[in-house]
Formats: sequence, C-alpha cells, structure tokens
Amino acid sequence: METGQILVFRPSRLKIIGTYVRVGPDGFTVCTLFRSHFCRWSDVEAFEVRRVGAKQMVVFSFSKQYRGSRRLSGLNVRLVGAEAAIAAAGSWSLSMDELADVMNRFRERYRAV
Repeated sequence: METGQILVFRPSRLKIIGTYVRVGPDGFTVCTLFRSHFCRWSDVEAFEVRRVGAKQMVVFSFSKQYRGSRRLSGLNVRLVGAEAAIAAAGSWSLSMDELADVMNRFRERYRAV
C-alpha cells in the first residue's frame, strides 16, 4: 500500500445500487443505498468476521476515543456482537475474511494519522 492510496469495494451484483466501502488514509466510508457514513481509523477497534444467521459480516466496535453517536450500538451488540457492521457476505467480490484483513491493515497503518 502506498501513502494516500484509496480503495473502493463495490458489490459484485449489479442489483445493489449505491453501495460501497471506500478505504483511504483518513478512514473509511460505508455507503448503503446512497446513505454514507465516514469513520476515522482512530475511532475503530479491530475488524472481525462474525456469523449472523446464515451470513457472515465484517463488524467492529468503536474505540474509547470515538465521540460520535452510539445510538444504535447497544442494539447492534445484541444483534451482531459488535457496535457496527460494514458489510454482509453474499454480494461482494471478496470474502468477508479478505475485507476484514484489508480493513485491519489500513487501520494499523493509518490510525495514528
């Protein structure tokens, strides 16, 4: 990975419009159905893969430094075992393990920025 590199992951199925994960030095943006949310690397603990029902998901919990809203965090912990999720398996061009690995590598490299 080079400094300033940005990666964009989109679902491999064309029927999911307006959905992507954009990864860059400042953090990541998750967009689902044209609604996006940006999160800084320093606001995130490690990414991991969890099974929710029949699907795998990439999930994370917020770090102690995170000052944004945690309005749905408690519900998400009960549903998926973490405060937030960025992707569910089944429509992406890479596996959830691969996506979690990419996210963790970017977080480790850029979280102090």
